[in-house]
Parts: sequence; C-alpha cells; structure tokens
Amino acid sequence: GNPQGRATIMRALGAVAPSLTARDLPLVSTFLTKVLGDEDEGVRDAAMNGGKEMIELHGAEHVQQLLGVYEGYFDRQANNNSAGAAAQSQASSDNVRQGVVVFLGALACHLDKEDPKIRQILSRLVAVLSTPSEAVQRSVANCLPSLMPALNDEERRALVDSLLAQVTAGEGYGDRRGAAIGLAGAVKGMGIGSLKGFGVMDAIKAAVEDKKNPDAREGAVMAFEQ
Repeated sequence: GNPQGRATIMRALGAVAPSLTARDLPLVSTFLTKVLGDEDEGVRDAAMNGGKEMIELHGAEHVQQLLGVYEGYFDRQANNNSAGAAAQSQASSDNVRQGVVVFLGALACHLDKEDPKIRQILSRLVAVLSTPSEAVQRSVANCLPSLMPALNDEERRALVDSLLAQVTAGEGYGDRRGAAIGLAGAVKGMGIGSLKGFGVMDAIKAAVEDKKNPDAREGAVMAFEQ
C-alpha cells in the first residue's frame, strides 16, 4: 500500500477528533493502536499525533473508557505470549507497545493524582525512555511533568536516582539520551529546586569531569543540553 495515503488517513482522523462521540472513542483508539505497528515511520507518527489529539480533547471526560482500551492492549499481550500469538514482527510489536505507553501517559494527566494507576503508568513510561526514537522519548518526557505531583519525596528521589544512573551508565547512546530527556521532564514537573535538592547538578558535574568514562561524560552533556 501507499504509506503517504495511510498517513493522510491518520491525519484526517486527527482533524475530526473534535467531532468524535463517546461511542466512537473505543473504536478509533483501537484502530489507531493497531496502526502504531505500521512499517512506515511517517504513518506511525501520524497515528501517534492523532491519538494524542483525541486524548487531549476527550481524555478528561472519558478517561476510564480510554484507559480500558490501552490497558486492554497490555492484558492481551500478557495472554498472547503463547505459541499461538499473533505473527506480528518484534519491531512492529515494539512500536505498538511504545505508542500505547505514550497514549497512557497522555491519559494519565487526566487521572486524579491519588489514583494508584498513575504509578503503574509512570513505570511503563520510564521503561519506554530507552526506545531508540527521539519522537517517542520526547512524547514520554512531555507526559512526566503532570505526573510528578502524584509522587511523594521518596518516590521522586528514587525516580531521579534511577534516571541519573541511566544517563551516566546506560548501555547505549539511545538509553542515555532517553534518560537525559526523561530527567528534564521529571525536573520540570518537580520544580527547579529539585536540581539541587536531589543532587542532580552535582551528579551531572561529576560525570562531566569523569575522564575515565566517556559514556558518562556523553550522558551528562546530553542532560545539560535538555
């Protein structure tokens, strides 16, 4: 098929998002979720943008309904790990999972900050930061600021420590860059005081000065750039 045609359909769906009714939402979100596995990056990006647009417009009013679609995807994945699982390629499956996590993150902004699901969604978001796609990493980081108020001080510190460790000791360039982008999103949500309060600046400065570890220096420079 023609990827440009498929991308145009996705953009058209995004354009009609304001007109969607409560009955349309599960059907359209399920369709967009499937398209996230398209082989063409332009089509996937258009589906991601359409989904985020829909969530922005309808998420607050229909948060539980949309949550059911995206959580249902993970439930099906858990049950599909058998030999009879759909013959989806690993790359396609990864693309869908990453996109659905971004949708979940966008939807989590509409949940009450006391909702226990926020922490579960946050863990999924942080795990997806290592995706070797800057578009996915930036989408995840954009979801983080509004979720930070739901965490207590101990949880915030644990998140910052985990991201800092990934920034300086992540396995590959994509891991370190994703953690640097995520760290910037988390700090934005916690306020500028967290840079000093959680030792972010000290850790980054030490990594920049670590002459024996080029990976740590590279990660620290990326964190500064954010």
